[in-house]
Amino acid sequence: MGPKGKTVLGALVAMSHSMVGCGSSQAGGTPGASAGSAGASVGGSADSGGSSAAGSGGTATGSGGASGTSGASGTSNTGGSSPTQTCTTQPFEPAVPVSGLNTAYRDAAARLTADELTIVFYARLSDSDAIPDGDLYIADRQSVTAAFSGATPLALNQEGTDELRPWISDDGLTLLYDVGDAQDTGSSTDRTLRRATRSTRQDDFVLVDDFGAGEAPFVVGGPNGTLYYAAAVVNGAILQVSLSAWVPTGDPVTVMSSPSERPVVTRDGLTLYFAMGPNYTEIYGAQRTDGLSPFDGAMIVSELVDGYAPSWISADGCRLYYDKNMGGEDLDIVMAQRTP
Repeated sequence: MGPKGKTVLGALVAMSHSMVGCGSSQAGGTPGASAGSAGASVGGSADSGGSSAAGSGGTATGSGGASGTSGASGTSNTGGSSPTQTCTTQPFEPAVPVSGLNTAYRDAAARLTADELTIVFYARLSDSDAIPDGDLYIADRQSVTAAFSGATPLALNQEGTDELRPWISDDGLTLLYDVGDAQDTGSSTDRTLRRATRSTRQDDFVLVDDFGAGEAPFVVGGPNGTLYYAAAVVNGAILQVSLSAWVPTGDPVTVMSSPSERPVVTRDGLTLYFAMGPNYTEIYGAQRTDGLSPFDGAMIVSELVDGYAPSWISADGCRLYYDKNMGGEDLDIVMAQRTP
């Protein structure tokens, strides 16, 4: 299930456009799916909130004409139906830096709330891999076109540990991330998943759970949705596990073979963006026909130039955030957009 050649995203998605725009995946293990090479013992938290707009029809007039409505409302990221993917056939336009975040060293792994007004990300203010000691930061902005400001480290960061790859719920109240000691480069077996919560967006996150081994968590579908994450081994695979009331249920299964990490999944659960080792110089995309099957047909998303790893995709599929290689140890957070 390795890469099969370069393509723009439009070509990748157009091959099975009809399957991407519908359905939802809230499932975890399936019969016949292999357990991951390092199936992690995880406890989960998923995102909450977020709703898709209800469609409404018009009225028909005329002699004897009856009015009618069409379209049904549905919720996203709360275990309901998936929002419509309006940007699925066009390639991404050139990426632009996300204003107000990037430094001269590593700024990466950005995840956003559904309104794209709050962002959490990883930053390391040293250019030496020998002393990673990265921390998680949070920032806000007034609109999706404004610059982020006031980036501050999270209170849960600990001295001597390397907090990495966060995920934040749509309502901004639940945070998942992975952590290891300060001598870990982010690819060894001591990475563990943690969950933190807060009561309001003005409060600090407080650690509430330390799950098993794993890294780079990403949730789709809310409390009864799906947790995706990477196995905490060198050149591991991407796994998924079902959630029931925020708690993982059943055994995790492999949905993308190794070496792969940093899963970003569209809200219908049918398209995966990910990083592929060992060099992490390209971003890949893959698809599946339902939420129970492994992803297949991995291809390079060639328009995401100098891509290191994907971070987050908007509910409509129109904006993809990712880490861009800037040379040396420098990574920047950028956003690529496409039109419906």
